[in-house]
Amino acid sequence: MIPPIPDERSASRSERGGPASPDLVELGERYRIERELGRGGMGRVFVARDLKLDRQVAIKLLSSGAHPEEELRRFAQEARAAGSLNHPNILAVHDIGSCGAGPYIVSELLDGSTLRERLDGKPLPLKAALRYTVDLAKGLAAAHEHGVIHCDVKPENLFVTNEGRLKILDFGLAKLTGARFVPAPQAQSPPASTNLRPILGTVEYMSPEQVRGREADHRSDIFSTGAVLYEMLAGQRPFQRQTPIETGTAILNDNPPDLPPQVSLEVDRIVRRCLEKSRERRYQSAKDLALDLEQAALHPLRSARASAIRRWRAALVLLALVAAAGTVGVVAGASVWRAPRPEFRQLTFRRGTVYSARFSSDGQTVVYAAAWEGALRPEIFSSRVHGPESKSFGLQNANVLSLSRTGELLVQLGLRRETWRVTGTLARVPLAGGAPRDVLDGVSEADWAPDGATFAIVRDVGPRNRIEFPIGTVVFETTGWVSNLRISPRGDRLAFLHHSGTRSGGGTRYTKWASVDVIDLAGNQRTLVPHFVAQGLAWSPAGDEIWFTMAEPGKREALRAVTLSGRQRTLVSVPGSLRLLDIDREGRVLLAHESVRLVLSALPPGENKERELSWFDWPLLADLSKDGKTLLFTEVTSPHGESRVYLRKTDGSPPVLLGEGTGTALSPDGNWAFAVFGQPSRLVLLPTGPGQPKPVPTDQIEALTGRWSGDGKHVVIAGRAPGSAVRLYVGGEPLRAITPEGMSLIYAVSPDGSLVAARDAEGRSALYPLEGGEPEPLPELDKGDFPFAWSENGRTLYAFRHGEAPCTVYRLDLGTRRKEVWKVLGPADLTGVPFSGRVQITPDARSYAYGHVRQLSELFLVEGLK
Repeated sequence: MIPPIPDERSASRSERGGPASPDLVELGERYRIERELGRGGMGRVFVARDLKLDRQVAIKLLSSGAHPEEELRRFAQEARAAGSLNHPNILAVHDIGSCGAGPYIVSELLDGSTLRERLDGKPLPLKAALRYTVDLAKGLAAAHEHGVIHCDVKPENLFVTNEGRLKILDFGLAKLTGARFVPAPQAQSPPASTNLRPILGTVEYMSPEQVRGREADHRSDIFSTGAVLYEMLAGQRPFQRQTPIETGTAILNDNPPDLPPQVSLEVDRIVRRCLEKSRERRYQSAKDLALDLEQAALHPLRSARASAIRRWRAALVLLALVAAAGTVGVVAGASVWRAPRPEFRQLTFRRGTVYSARFSSDGQTVVYAAAWEGALRPEIFSSRVHGPESKSFGLQNANVLSLSRTGELLVQLGLRRETWRVTGTLARVPLAGGAPRDVLDGVSEADWAPDGATFAIVRDVGPRNRIEFPIGTVVFETTGWVSNLRISPRGDRLAFLHHSGTRSGGGTRYTKWASVDVIDLAGNQRTLVPHFVAQGLAWSPAGDEIWFTMAEPGKREALRAVTLSGRQRTLVSVPGSLRLLDIDREGRVLLAHESVRLVLSALPPGENKERELSWFDWPLLADLSKDGKTLLFTEVTSPHGESRVYLRKTDGSPPVLLGEGTGTALSPDGNWAFAVFGQPSRLVLLPTGPGQPKPVPTDQIEALTGRWSGDGKHVVIAGRAPGSAVRLYVGGEPLRAITPEGMSLIYAVSPDGSLVAARDAEGRSALYPLEGGEPEPLPELDKGDFPFAWSENGRTLYAFRHGEAPCTVYRLDLGTRRKEVWKVLGPADLTGVPFSGRVQITPDARSYAYGHVRQLSELFLVEGLK
């Protein structure tokens, strides 16, 4: 089918059974008209046969007398532009020409129906609506890249084939009817007095700039896409009024009604961003829109709302109140008293990741760190709580740790990231402005005491992570790590999340598994809440509770409170990911609501384009087979650490479940996989084909990961003895330690099994002989470099910069000691990508795989939580 001519109804192929009209035109020797599909004031549409290629086509014929010559010339130019777009979501234009009856366009003939016919006044299923809009955004992205703007995106111009693919129709007709286009996104519009033009097209789907008669650019198509998606979800148009003038006024001034409650919060956010009145606040490219839609489509119901009653810009947390704040009722006769609902105010609206946020002492200012719109490093901003504008603080690659009652900030500068843990140089800087004053390097956490004069810190000393309060006085230390350090309002206790590292499996020890711990100044420690997925912690204003955010098995993420005696209660439970950032003296809360996902990508052998191979939300890359055809990865299946090991071909075929646990390595012959499971973790061999799992004896050593040498004859295990930090051991009975404590879980065994390249507690890389002896330092590798693979001949070592986004992979020639960049790995869109995960490559370096995290945050201020 070809796009319908304006004012005429489209016809699906099942309706094309009638005889040809007696007044059919001649189109030369190549095309033979078979039947007419429809007609309107501007022309007719026919089914024809292309005799040269022996295929059916659709032909649109416009009457030459209906339009001035200049407009016909522009129509031909635009038809050629549409014909140059080769994309599966755009109607393929095969030919253009002219005959005695007028100009015509020849396109592919489609089976299916228009989106308007599919809608029929009713909403579509959520998955179908998202799938169609992904197709629409991808097609528009391709058109925009070629300088073509549609300017008339609406259900009538969108066609859904019988196979379920959406195709965009009618590129160029808006131009034909008088609309003008900006050839490039950066082009500037003339002044309003010279830029007005007639309002043409379908008003209900116009952008505000089109309604005003202003110049339309690619972001106008994004607005119209949002209007179409809204209609697919709600069954009605977002700005429909009784007259076109009233509809145009609504587009300029009104917000659309709330979407149905079954629409997820993430999808709601996407729709609202498309429908922003200001072009600058919409998606800036259809490609970005497609990326967000694809992520939302993976789990369209994961964050479904509990109620349709919510305020725009505060939907996320407000909806949670029905389940979280609950109803406190006293029933007397027919009356029910309900507790007042807390109020929620969205503070940030840009696309990216919020790192941290703190209240000022007067509660009127929020200082936060965020990386917006593709920025690779966060910067610090300040915002008044009653205004949407944020002002840059002038500190780049920086993070906010604490804000004293006297108005002095503790910040991190020169950030270094290792998955979920960020370190940097601790500095002090006045809130009123001024140059930062460096205090100490290598600090991951810091918090002011109530007196505003002293503070506590967290830093590494050798293989141990310690809390010092004040600096130099050790209060607590662990072989794991500490996050979210907070001093109580009375200054007599410290609360923190303790990541013991026992669930780190095949990655680094910096995971989100943690317990809520409290310790007094005498060193008396107590665990109030055992291990779970945790992020965010702060004291209540009275100091009688610790509030924290956690994921509960089988439930939504929750903001919870625990007393010093261990009694817990739920304050707010929400869809999606929730992170507590701060609480002020009045009990107001700063929360980040987030969409967080780990993406797994690979370059299969013989291909030149990466393939996404994610399965569920959190695929942890473990290994890549020597031929590059098979991936070993782990999917975390619950907030309490249950996980499963999978094997998947890099051609995209479905994965195969190997068993429970966390995968760590594939054997060189591909017949076995190492995995760890249990608490304390134990090492096991999982068959990749027929066979039974086999336990691997490790004596009293808790095994965290294991890897083979390239020849398969040697095994190196990372583990720890009770009360000790991680060391590397040569497999056998008994295990034999070959490194000191504090080693990274990322390491590589040489092809001949003589050496292991590894990184120690100080970040220094070296080659450790498996037979024992002194290691050979590798000073060419920086502290942020992790050696992870060898070349086939053992002469080259590969290392990647862990925690960076994008991820830089280096190649080190062990003979010449020359280090050079091999590849930089990462997605095209780095917005909301705070760090990359593990990297694996084949011995011939022709195939590789890597993971990256996409974390998109919105900052909210919450009042009235009790």
